[in-house]
Amino acid sequence: MGNPQESLHAFIRNLECASDDAKERAEAPISFGFKTTISTKRYDQGFGKIEVGGKIRPYVLAPVTYAVPDLGLQAAVYPDGAQEERKLREPLTLFTACLSGNEIEVDTSRVPTEPSFSNSFWDDWRSLGAGDVYTLDIYPSAIKALREHGPAALDKKIVAVDLFGGDGEFAKRIASCFALAGQKYEVHVIDRNKKSLDTASNRSATTDHGKFVVHRPVDIIETDDIFPNINSRPDVVTAMGGLCQYIITRDEAFHVASMVYEGMRNGGIFIATGYTEMRLNAQDFREIGFRVEQMSIPKNTVPLKNPYQMYVLRK
Repeated sequence: MGNPQESLHAFIRNLECASDDAKERAEAPISFGFKTTISTKRYDQGFGKIEVGGKIRPYVLAPVTYAVPDLGLQAAVYPDGAQEERKLREPLTLFTACLSGNEIEVDTSRVPTEPSFSNSFWDDWRSLGAGDVYTLDIYPSAIKALREHGPAALDKKIVAVDLFGGDGEFAKRIASCFALAGQKYEVHVIDRNKKSLDTASNRSATTDHGKFVVHRPVDIIETDDIFPNINSRPDVVTAMGGLCQYIITRDEAFHVASMVYEGMRNGGIFIATGYTEMRLNAQDFREIGFRVEQMSIPKNTVPLKNPYQMYVLRK
């Protein structure tokens, strides 16, 4: 993976050159985009963080700023053309691959979009392209996060709730994860789309280790009872896509996440990610009360490969 310190310094050297060129050109910033904040404290004492705001189009990093905390210095960089982009992107890619998931965040909480998918959209959503990304990339990454951060108490039953759980594919993976570990479990699927829940009901995920419960349709955004008919506070809550752009507004996402926090067990974890960009950022989750243990999958952040946002939150 290379030397992270060398990659960081190469990135900063190219930043400084690009910054001088940008000042000479006096060009306007390139487009509105995502802000990415990288903590560099482990690798360099002089730089506290790097912030990258890229175009929504992948592979472009512009503008880029870096901050020296002691001096309060910021330099704006506006790459011009593929050669400059490559100078910045390649060392940054090497560096981010060395980071942990709590050292880099792609903040999309202020992207101005509105929910645009009706309930009937979810009847056949997998045929529209995103289904394979969830199956091949997002779900395995979320299960990996569950294994790394989730409860490991073999002497007690783990209660897990998959919000916006749809057809139950991810909930079944949660059940399989616990069963393979010899963990007693109770996994619940909650969604508002009846056709998806009918599919979930046909998935056999009840084993000797636990049971798989598919609930009647619930509008998660509108309800005041986010965990209906669940007798124990959940140890694990997941939201695959439910707190993302085009699905929910920012205020609604904040409300749902707050209900999750209030309803789950102390010490439990909440995992949120998705195909489109997240409505909330780490500071939002901290404001609700969560401790943020992971914000991203670092190696995916520069190319914006799904999933690049992966929030693992502990109550």
